[in-house]
Parts: sequence; C-alpha cells; structure tokens
Amino acid sequence: MDLNLAEAYRKLGDLDRARDHLRRGYAAMDAFGDDGYVQMIRDGLDRIADRLSLKPPAVR
Repeated sequence: MDLNLAEAYRKLGDLDRARDHLRRGYAAMDAFGDDGYVQMIRDGLDRIADRLSLKPPAVR
C-alpha cells in the first residue's frame, strides 16, 4: 500500500507525503520474509527512492 501511495504522491508533486510513505514502506519490510514478492516490493520502493533522489536504506 505504501509503495502505491508513495508513487501517487510523487506523481502529484507532494514530495513530503511521498517520502513519508516511502519510509513507511521500508519500515514494513522488516515484518515480511524475503521471498520474490517482497523483493519486488522492495525494488519498487528503491525505484521511487531513486526518483525522489533519496538513498534507500542500507539494511536488507
């Protein structure tokens, strides 16, 4: 959910809210395993972080 909200807010130009949902998305990754679906979500978060010129968290 936070992945989609981060991208939607980025597209709308509300970068503060996009960054907030990006941080929430990364924080939620700790609660999940490390399967293909989780990796796909993490990759999506990384792409949004790149578009927002943010550095993704180093911990994986």
